[in-house]
Amino acid sequence: MPTTFTIDANCKTLNIIGGPADAEYTLFHNDFLTPTSLYQLQDPTIPYNGNLDPVTGDPINGYEPLTPATLNGAGSATLSYQNIASASEEALNGVFMLSIADPSNNNITSVYGAIGYCDIDCCINSKLETLLDCSCDQECSSYLDTISKIYLLLKGSEVNVLDCIQSSEQYQRAYIKYAKAKTMCSASECNCNC
Repeated sequence: MPTTFTIDANCKTLNIIGGPADAEYTLFHNDFLTPTSLYQLQDPTIPYNGNLDPVTGDPINGYEPLTPATLNGAGSATLSYQNIASASEEALNGVFMLSIADPSNNNITSVYGAIGYCDIDCCINSKLETLLDCSCDQECSSYLDTISKIYLLLKGSEVNVLDCIQSSEQYQRAYIKYAKAKTMCSASECNCNC
């Protein structure tokens, strides 16, 4: 089965499936020169509470660095904002680059990408609602022009991530397009937890 790296529809989890068993991986998020730090709960069966043990001063079921980050025996992993240091909110928005070193194949590295843009989808939806209520052709044309530009920037970003030449430069270009689309949206136009 080929390796897949996807982000779910609500932008809350990254899924790695079908990778080499027990392979080490590195994740990059919006910065493709410096890997992002990954963390895991000390005890995944107990929710994080952030409290300190009064005797030892250690976190009670706090986070610990995931070093090295490895896929499980089935070659998969699931990550959320709780695992990714560079994620500042529950939705995983932005461009992600995953590098996996295959231990069964001389540690040959494969690169995969995913883009989360739920924040921008919300913006597009808000702008479409405004467009539907528009009555002035000139004003309507301006809304449609902005929506088209945002959409095309996102599609261009996807093309960079899915390109057959996987390099940090391609991911940087994808991020520039994503960031430009995001700047075309304002917080006042966000109507669904952006």
